Amino acid sequence: MADMDSGRRRTESLIAHAGARGPAAIAATEAVQEVLREILDSIPELNPGPEAKAPHGSNFRPQYIAARQKSYLLNLAASSYIQRSALAAGTSGVVVRRWRDTLPWFAEMENLALAAYAERLEAIADLRAIEGWEEPVFGRDEGQHAGTVQVGTVRKYDHGLLMFRLKALLPDKYADRKKTELTGKDGGPVQLQPVIDTLRDRLDRMRSLRETPGTTSVTPDPEQ
Repeated sequence: MADMDSGRRRTESLIAHAGARGPAAIAATEAVQEVLREILDSIPELNPGPEAKAPHGSNFRPQYIAARQKSYLLNLAASSYIQRSALAAGTSGVVVRRWRDTLPWFAEMENLALAAYAERLEAIADLRAIEGWEEPVFGRDEGQHAGTVQVGTVRKYDHGLLMFRLKALLPDKYADRKKTELTGKDGGPVQLQPVIDTLRDRLDRMRSLRETPGTTSVTPDPEQ
């Protein structure tokens, strides 16, 4: 329960920093967190029974290790910071690296936690771009100086985030520019040496014309 409460507080903190403070933002991010909890609860290695014993050479019971692994993954899904999530789970980055290198299922769950964090950021971006947020408006009140009293609010929207989402979802329609690909003869790579040789020939002709007495103009290249 403590791990869930910690993840909830962390989620709400992230939402506040992102500027989406409404109930819809909290619901969207908590939905992702809840799905991740359900997945973690279905992993046998993260839910050892009371009869599970410590492996040979280890002083820690599987229940102790699994609790810290699950706490780390939940914190990672709420922040994406590996070292900070490890410390919040009562372990260290070195131990987490050992889990990742020796436990294939743990590495997969770590990637899933980071994907959940990205999903949360997308939800916040959508809410900030579509629903917007309220910002206070300050003005003059009776007996007060101008700009010292809140007189109302104004709803603002992040149009830049909206355009980023449109570009991601509909790249063919909202891309900044079309991709242009240069190829050589018959679709092969561009051959630069013939171009360089042609430029050198033209430069040599121009120099020879300048050195010829009485020449005042440059004869155009017949190949142009």
